[in-house]
Parts: sequence; structure tokens; C-alpha cells
Amino acid sequence: MFEKTKQNQPETAALLMRDIEDGRLPQALLFSGPAYSGRLTAAIETASALSGKDFSVLGAENILILVSRDCRPQIESALNAYEVQMNRASALRTALAVRTLLSGYHPALMSGAGSTAVKKAEAAAAANDEIEDLLRNLGREEDQKTVSQRCGRIRECIKPLYRRSAFLIGDVRNIASWLNRSSLNGMPKFVVLEGVETVTEGARTALLKILEEAPEDSYFILISSAESRILPTILSRVRPYRFKALDEKAKNAIIASYFGDGRKYPTLYEYFLDGAGIPYERIKENAASFLDLMKCSLDGAPQGSRTVAEIIAETERNGSFDYFCDSLVKEAEERFLSGRLSFADAEMIKKRVSEAYAAVTVYNIRPSSALTGLAYTEGGIRI
Repeated sequence: MFEKTKQNQPETAALLMRDIEDGRLPQALLFSGPAYSGRLTAAIETASALSGKDFSVLGAENILILVSRDCRPQIESALNAYEVQMNRASALRTALAVRTLLSGYHPALMSGAGSTAVKKAEAAAAANDEIEDLLRNLGREEDQKTVSQRCGRIRECIKPLYRRSAFLIGDVRNIASWLNRSSLNGMPKFVVLEGVETVTEGARTALLKILEEAPEDSYFILISSAESRILPTILSRVRPYRFKALDEKAKNAIIASYFGDGRKYPTLYEYFLDGAGIPYERIKENAASFLDLMKCSLDGAPQGSRTVAEIIAETERNGSFDYFCDSLVKEAEERFLSGRLSFADAEMIKKRVSEAYAAVTVYNIRPSSALTGLAYTEGGIRI
């Protein structure tokens, strides 16, 4: 029980095991802590412990996992490692990474979906077929061509599924409907929401109602990197379990499990971005340049419109909007801490970035339009 969690989060694993063994585990849990600290792994192991079923590669009908992050880094890193190693561990890691994304296209979440969502559900089903084929062939010796072709088909299937969005009221209502249906196998149902702090305003009340009136034999595991952004009324309905950042040894062990060639990265975040071919250093450079222009805008200084246009075009072309927004916020915080940006300006920039991010993830505005709006001021950057 909790074999993986015990390796990197022994205190949290001990608390979870004690609460399960004592029959004191509530139906709503909060796993809070920094990204890449093993919270989703612990959520899956919790579901396995409570149901007696192995969820290590997901695929079961009685667990839903919805994530608001971009799954591309973990999936691409897993696929790249699988193509090189072609062993059982890399195959299972690929299955878990891909199915984490596919869980967001569970039939229960497609109620009332339009034609675009139906096409995505079909793509998800095709990707799951490929994962089933991968799992069926575990233990069989396959050549490089076969594995590479399978990985190529998986990539093609999941390409339209990557766009990340906030949790909407429709998602919460579909979850509630699914929970209230009878379980065919009599097993408990599990809902894992990763990035619960991104739940939209309209969905918060619906989520709170489910937490207050959760059907018997159902469990909610909320995962968050920003506990302070969760409504106090929701926090009052969950039991928190906190995860600490992984130490250097644990981080390097995870990287070595993908490619045992001694690669070194400052953080797992940067490792996975590199593994997905996302140019993180370039994104940070562009964020710093963009922030210079935003700062000029706040000070009323002249703007460099061509540079802004190029940065926006490159960000959209690389599909790096999420990471660009994240880098903008980190850059603003670093400049404030080093005295290069006032508190008021840093907060204004973070507010604008948050609004631009919401425009894309909630209202489906094009990233280029959101970034143009982010850069625009009454003084006027002309793109």
C-alpha cells in the first residue's frame, strides 16, 4: 500500500495509511503542495487502497481524473523514453501518462457535448485502443519499428486533446450525474481534480454542493499547488494532506528512471518541458522581453511594437501559452524581490496575466488575441 508515495513522501503516506486502517478517511481529501511532488501518484494509490483494485495504469470505469494542466510534457517524456528503452517500466509509465489525459474524455463527461467534443471523444477512444494494444504486448519482444509506429499513432490520436482549460460548471454537473448512477461492479467511485484552484466561479457552488452531499461510497481527491486560492467553504469540506517538494536525490532518481544517462536539470518542471521539446529557456527570454514592454507601458514609455508581435507569434506557434504566462508571473515576482519592480506594478502584471489566461482557458479566446490584450494599454502598443 502506497509503495511509491512512501519513497518520497513517507510522512504523508503514513498519515493516509493510518486513516484508512482506522476507518477515519473522509470522502473529500485535499492533496496540496508543489507540482511534481507525487500528489497524483498518491491519489491513484489512495483509490487503489480503498477499492482493492490496481489503478496503476488507470483504465477502470470507476475513477475519473480531470487535470487543468498541460499533459504534453509528461506524455512526450514517457513516449520518448519508451521508444529508447522499450521495456516494461517505460511502457507502463506511457500508459499512465496518456490515460491521465484520456480520463478527461470519459463518456460520463461528454453529456450534452457538441460535435467538436464528440470528435475529441473519438480521438480519445482511438488513443485508448493503442494503449490497450501496448499493454497486451507487455513482456513480448518488439522491434524498434513497431514501438516507434505505435508511439506515432498515439501522438496523432492525442494531438487534438492537449488544449488545457479550467474546470467549468458543465464538468461538475457531469461528475455529479456520474456519481449518482449505480456502480455496475459495486465498487466505490473516485473523482480526482488536479488544479482545483482553477475551478471557475460558476462551478464553485456546484462543486461545494457535491462535496456536501457526496453519495455513499464515493471519494473526492482535490489536488492543488495554490491552496490559498481555494474558497474557504471548499477547504472546510476537505481533509488536507500536505506534500513537500522533492529533494535533489528524489528528483534525480525520477529523471534517471526515464533516461539513465546522467542528465541534470534544476527542476523536474524543466526536465519534463525539455523532454517534450518545449523551449523553456527561450520562453523565459521572451517573457522577460515582454515584461520589459509591459513595464514600459505602465511607465508610459515608448513601446517596441515589432518585438511584441514577434513574441506573440512565436508563443502561439510553439503552443507555449501556458508556460509563457507562468514565466511572466515568475519573472514579475523575481523582479519585485530584487527591487527592480514595485509591488503595485508586480501585482498589476500578475492580474493582467491571470485575466489573459482565463480568457484562453475559460472563454476559448485565441492565445494571440489574449496576449495582444495583455500588452495593450491606452497609450497603445500597436501590434
